[in-house]
Amino acid sequence: DVIANIVVIFVLFLQAAVLLSGLRLKYATIDDMTICYGEKGKKQKGKPTMILVHGFTACKFMWAPLVKVRT
Repeated sequence: DVIANIVVIFVLFLQAAVLLSGLRLKYATIDDMTICYGEKGKKQKGKPTMILVHGFTACKFMWAPLVKVRT
């Protein structure tokens, strides 16, 4: 199926973008809900922490290009 192949290629592209950005994906469980989040860099005294939150139709992979540029 052509559509399924396109989706697989797109997901692989997004996963590669995360790897190349240096973003480390981690998971936290709060009550019965597991949340995926990404980290990059280390906390630096006097510098703010940036938190990026996406909406319902987006996914964590979409932040990878921005993370690479900003850090």
